[in-house]
Amino acid sequence: MIAIFLPGYELRGQPAPCLWVFYRLLSSIKEPCLYIIGQEYLTPTESLLAEGRYEVTKDSQTQLGYSLPTPDLLDRHHFKFLRKELFNELLAQNDGNVTSAFRSFLTEEIPSLSHELWEVLSERSDIEAILTWTNCPSLSAAARRRDIPVMHLELGPLRSPVYHSTAYLDFTGVNGNTQAGTRYAEDRNAISSDFSMEELHRFFYISTDPVPPKSMELYDLGMPLQVEDDSNLIAYGNGFDNCTLLSHAKLKHLRKVLVRTHPGSQFSLKPSSFVHIDDSPNSLFFLQQCKKILTINSSVGLEALLLGIPIELKGDSSYAFVAAAESEEERARRMYFYLFAYLVPFNLITCPEYLRFRLSEPSSLKIIEYHMKYYAMQKTEIIETQRARIEEQQTRIEKLCSELLSKDQTISAFRVEIEQNQHEIRAYSEQLQLERSRLATLLTSRSWHLTSPLRLIRQLLAPGGIINFRRRTYNGFRYILRGDLKGFVNRLKAMRSD
Repeated sequence: MIAIFLPGYELRGQPAPCLWVFYRLLSSIKEPCLYIIGQEYLTPTESLLAEGRYEVTKDSQTQLGYSLPTPDLLDRHHFKFLRKELFNELLAQNDGNVTSAFRSFLTEEIPSLSHELWEVLSERSDIEAILTWTNCPSLSAAARRRDIPVMHLELGPLRSPVYHSTAYLDFTGVNGNTQAGTRYAEDRNAISSDFSMEELHRFFYISTDPVPPKSMELYDLGMPLQVEDDSNLIAYGNGFDNCTLLSHAKLKHLRKVLVRTHPGSQFSLKPSSFVHIDDSPNSLFFLQQCKKILTINSSVGLEALLLGIPIELKGDSSYAFVAAAESEEERARRMYFYLFAYLVPFNLITCPEYLRFRLSEPSSLKIIEYHMKYYAMQKTEIIETQRARIEEQQTRIEKLCSELLSKDQTISAFRVEIEQNQHEIRAYSEQLQLERSRLATLLTSRSWHLTSPLRLIRQLLAPGGIINFRRRTYNGFRYILRGDLKGFVNRLKAMRSD
């Protein structure tokens, strides 16, 4: 049986700090497991949604690959709940300082916690390994007494949708106290690689967008900041945090410094004559504007190495041995080992088959082979997805072309009809002009004037003709009575025209 330890204390001021990890493991590992957690992890999802926890949103479920647990799913597993009082005791020992309490949890063996965990582990004899999402010396001490390996897991530095998603799997620690450098030193002679840094970056880069080009105007220094209460800074920053890193950069007396804040930061940074705030869409655009990177232990530092940008590390980091290489060739070789033998494809860290493969203590070459096969399968899926997307777009284009052709044909038919109508209009216009010319000729002819009395007599003899004539004559003489001779003349002309 696999045991899973997730701290149930409010180590960052929030209960169930690894809630999404809990959901992911429940969704991925179907066999019964022993969960050593806090009671808060079983809080109803409706309550969590009301509290505004991001872990229960649809977006988080889609992005991180899990679904919310059902009662039937929870019934498959075994649960042991840690005492909440222990955290209160730890908090009291650190004068109520949550950050100090968190640091103690990450870096020190706490006897009461170690004993509690040992008692839980002693209740079963079938535990193969313990999975944990954070360093915990108390857990490691209890596991050693029971001779149970501890597998430290964490999100890796390269993540989708820009890169193949990676994760950490380390038997001694994550972020700090890792095996990365010692494993490379042990297996160095057995590992050979002809990959350059550019080729390694190209292998892991899966975004459909091209890699942004190098900026024409470069900042002297780039500084990616980190989440203030993350374990990387609290326990493994070697005394550095975001503020001390900025102060350290000021001592270099550089004119152009570009600072990239972390999206999960609780604070905003004010721009100044020294600090320029980066607003790039992702870290790649940020890196392409910098000559050098100064970081505590941000994953952006690893990206910088892949792009051939020099970095200065101030904290403990699993990729520190890569940055310390003295030649480009050796750095590329170490990076190859780090990416293929140390980092793990993200989906594999919640796969029982893979976890048991790692428990069998395979060589680094076997691990690389396993990972290569997985990445090859993943690339095939990516290619198939892109092919399906291209075919879908091609079908859409063909449909649009067909619709466009149909509309072109309709437009052509309309044009023919318009031309026919224009031809008929021209013919009618010519006929109308001819008729007008004939009428004008008729009205100005001598015969028309000679027959004018006859037309007048015809009008008088028509029904009501005399009465109409008298009325119009009377109206005409009214113009004379008003002294409007011009109106009288016009009236006579109208009568004559009629």
